[in-house]
Amino acid sequence: MSLKENQTRVLWSNFQKKLKPILGTKKVDFYSVEKYESLSYFFSFNPDSTFEKWASIKKGIAPSLEKELDELKIENGMYAVFNYKGHPSAVEQVYTYILVEWLPNSKYRLDNRPHLAKMGEKYQNDSIYSEEEIWIPVMGIE
Repeated sequence: MSLKENQTRVLWSNFQKKLKPILGTKKVDFYSVEKYESLSYFFSFNPDSTFEKWASIKKGIAPSLEKELDELKIENGMYAVFNYKGHPSAVEQVYTYILVEWLPNSKYRLDNRPHLAKMGEKYQNDSIYSEEEIWIPVMGIE
């Protein structure tokens, strides 16, 4: 998908429909995962640029569905983790802060691995009280 042609709601709606009959009301952590072809996505920003987006859970949470779901293995590495509290629609401002202000002034640089958002028990879709963790792949500056 691209930011211009954002299909996040459709992706999560379809994912939740598959999980609901299996999980019921069981609370699990969900992960929004974005894979970018290269770091140039961030340095020559274009809302039409595409990336891969995953709606996911950890392996083993829904074993009966594992044959129907694709598996994404995430390479080990360092992540900068940011706690975000607020309406999910405003999280874009936090990503801008991280990439434009925090990262250039830190001792890290962006690594070309998947970006994650962990939506745990405090995540509340469409609520100003929502909380999530933003995981940005980084590596030390040499």
